Amino acid sequence: MVKEKISQIEDSYRKHVELIVVGDCKPCDKVNNFIGALSEATINAIKHGADPISVYVEINANILEFFVRDRGQGFTMGMIDSRRLGVRKSIIKRIENVGGTVTIKNNNGCEVNVILPVGKR
Repeated sequence: MVKEKISQIEDSYRKHVELIVVGDCKPCDKVNNFIGALSEATINAIKHGADPISVYVEINANILEFFVRDRGQGFTMGMIDSRRLGVRKSIIKRIENVGGTVTIKNNNGCEVNVILPVGKR
């Protein structure tokens, strides 16, 4: 599922994303929210960041986790117009609503990290 989604994004934006995926899972509500947030973070890196853009995804029986990194100038939430909802709603709110956490770091680029506990599915 993850590889297909990132491939679609690469095709749509004509941009290469370095992708590593460890593990796999069956679709469910948490997985769908996870992939939605991953998609938004990847698109944001393509649109607002700088190459290289890399995505690391780890999936196991207890947790879904991703990192999306780029070498752009980064951002803080205060820099984003309150009417822009991509990060607030499509990443943070989406993941928090299903029990996960989002961390955004700016150090030599931008890194979005999502951790979503899943327990037994």
